[in-house]
Amino acid sequence: MGLRPAGGGTRGLHYFERQIIAWLLIAMGAFFLARAVVGKRERFALKELLGVKVDTVKGFRDFILRRLDALAGFLFVLAGVGIHLYVLVREAEKTNQRGNDPRGALADILVWLGAALVVAVLIAALIHWVTARTSRKIFLENLAYLVVRYRFRVADDPDLLLQIGDMLELHRTDDDTIESYAKRIEAALDLEGVRALLIARGKLPPGGREPGSNR
Repeated sequence: MGLRPAGGGTRGLHYFERQIIAWLLIAMGAFFLARAVVGKRERFALKELLGVKVDTVKGFRDFILRRLDALAGFLFVLAGVGIHLYVLVREAEKTNQRGNDPRGALADILVWLGAALVVAVLIAALIHWVTARTSRKIFLENLAYLVVRYRFRVADDPDLLLQIGDMLELHRTDDDTIESYAKRIEAALDLEGVRALLIARGKLPPGGREPGSNR
């Protein structure tokens, strides 16, 4: 390139050229991340909803490709951000007349990037924890509502009984029977409280039966 940067050296790439490379890397990373998000999974999901046969081999292949696209996108964006930060630090050194210390600038940037990645991992873990607990709470509340509203006995489905118990973190003992374990699950779901709430809201008659039910 024929332009001369205001703060670049005479050897190697100039600062503005490194900035261009950084933003090109970020653009490439955004492209691969977009490929990972908007892949062929939507097409397979639509086929599944329509009952069309799905090629499991192609589905597995696309799953691997999406993971590789996501990894490539992350690495490109990380490299672009790192180069961009490096240029900013070097330009600041020249402006403040702190000397020419590329290794020091690189060490500082690696520390900042490392700290940012640690914070990102912690935020992702927090979001996962909150989402898991919230989704489980909402699911169990809806399950309790359906059990009371439609008078379903969880003891009638042993497999479902065990799954609900695991979600409620109710440990089974050797003395447990299906009925006793079901009673513990019903107590943990607070079915009596849900029944009282539905009766108070007029969604369930005092007898606990559905309106119009002959059972």
